[in-house]
Amino acid sequence: RIAITLAISMLMISGLYAVRPAVPSTTVRTPFVDLQGTAIQFATRRADDGSLTPVSRTHLANGKILIANYRNLYLVDRDQGTVEPIAPDPSISIWHPTAVFYSAFYDQVFIANYTGGDVLVGQIVEGVFKLATRIAHPQGTVGPEGIYISGGGRYMAIADYDGKAAALFEREN
Repeated sequence: RIAITLAISMLMISGLYAVRPAVPSTTVRTPFVDLQGTAIQFATRRADDGSLTPVSRTHLANGKILIANYRNLYLVDRDQGTVEPIAPDPSISIWHPTAVFYSAFYDQVFIANYTGGDVLVGQIVEGVFKLATRIAHPQGTVGPEGIYISGGGRYMAIADYDGKAAALFEREN
């Protein structure tokens, strides 16, 4: 179910129509995407009884996938066919992961922590998100819901839902 949901989410983001800029008011239909395939069975260990609907995902260097769903973080291992909950570091008092992004440049996981009003940075170690640092800004992380780190690690963009803004941070060193 998770693999199908992710494929549908990616399809919705890419859209089915494209506007050709050279010809105003002309809409061109893009090719239809066939979502048929083979079902993959997963043994899922739940963190709670809430929805497993993913809102964000990222691929880790080891080939595994992290999924955020507003309430929890899950590690998907396609080779093993497992989905395991990731526990937050004990120092994290507010945990609402709305977006997750793995930066190969930093070899760190960045988590938009919505109601915490911050971005959590760390690594997954033995089923636990180990906090390395917390990024908070009174105008850039009021309610972070999305996050992206540039390939060279120079820029971090945050979709700040409660702040009604997109914040762009630049590394100083």
